[in-house]
Amino acid sequence: YVEKSDNPDIADFRGYGDYGVSLEHARRLKIAATLRVGTGGHASVLVDASYPLRALFSAVRYGYLHVQYFNGYGETLRSYDQRGPWQVRVGLMLVR
Repeated sequence: YVEKSDNPDIADFRGYGDYGVSLEHARRLKIAATLRVGTGGHASVLVDASYPLRALFSAVRYGYLHVQYFNGYGETLRSYDQRGPWQVRVGLMLVR
């Protein structure tokens, strides 16, 4: 971290890198997961799943249904040291 005078313990919660894995079936379901482990042992996990809308609705040509799960510390830089409740989000994507 270049400048961390405002939050000197950010590495304890966010670490210095992410671990990621992604599985995708051509023109179908895609699942991606990101794990972040801080140097202080604090961790977070983010899982994204997307599915093409054209597979659900023949009249729709573009777009994806998107479901996201987050659990852990530091979803935003402002709240890097706070563990919030787990969250599930559902939305639409134009591209993936």
